[in-house]
Amino acid sequence: MGDSKYLHPVALTWSQETEKLKKLKNKLQIYFGKQSKSDGGECEIRDTDCTRGYILIHFKEEKARDRVLQRKTHEVKLPDGTTLQLEVRLPEDIRRRETPPPEVGASKTEKSRNLPEKEEASPSRSSSLVLIENVPDSFTPDMINLLVGNISERSMDTDFYIENIPEIQSAVITFTCDIDIDDFIGKFSRNPRVKQQKIMAKSLEETRSVRVEGIHPDTPEDMVTLYFESAKN
Repeated sequence: MGDSKYLHPVALTWSQETEKLKKLKNKLQIYFGKQSKSDGGECEIRDTDCTRGYILIHFKEEKARDRVLQRKTHEVKLPDGTTLQLEVRLPEDIRRRETPPPEVGASKTEKSRNLPEKEEASPSRSSSLVLIENVPDSFTPDMINLLVGNISERSMDTDFYIENIPEIQSAVITFTCDIDIDDFIGKFSRNPRVKQQKIMAKSLEETRSVRVEGIHPDTPEDMVTLYFESAKN
């Protein structure tokens, strides 16, 4: 469930394959969160379920959403040097395009079939992120991928991807499929190789706060608040 402060969504469509977009959640949020890059502002991406052909970006301010919509086309540079072409529009425009109008003279029953089904409220799920800690230097990224794939019985890139953080001997697993996180963590922790290497795993909630250090003790609290409220920061 998302933050109730972010009430102004746009639907984002893209020019490349679905799997690539799933790995760009943080890059996209940074891009649309900066007015200097996208004309946007503070926003959140609640999921990257790309099966619909679009994802939703929820903005905190209506003005930021409107500025993003005015540009229509956006471009994000990828690490491999290619450019991802993005288009934004209102979610209702997407749904209106997907739902065909009822035929003239159709019966009430036939018309009702053309109406979009009411979405059922889905229960809140635990985070799809798992942090694994105390990863030894001898464990290469490929070994971690194989280990997670064997234990979860899921496919790398299709069902999950891993961000390695060697400087703190950790890695973050992001599952992009339906999976029981608690069950996975239990199986992972009982794995003989994991127990031998004393690797630990725990559920990781998405961060909605940051710790700021090095602030001069005489800095007024209001100044810190105003600084981080600015979209350009």
